[in-house]
Amino acid sequence: AQRLLGYEDIAEQILTEQLEAEKQRTEEIEEFKKYTETKKYIEEVAREKLGLVYEDEVIIQTDED
Repeated sequence: AQRLLGYEDIAEQILTEQLEAEKQRTEEIEEFKKYTETKKYIEEVAREKLGLVYEDEVIIQTDED
């Protein structure tokens, strides 16, 4: 015979799901942390946020409306 889920069962299920979601989020944060330590990330930020380029690069700008 099946038994109905009690409050404790439901609470445990919700907490288990939240814990799994947080574990996934932690893993994603760790991966991003590793990425931020790479040369590729540093170059990307320097280009996009700071507008830096290598000294031998030529920048071509177009008129955009």
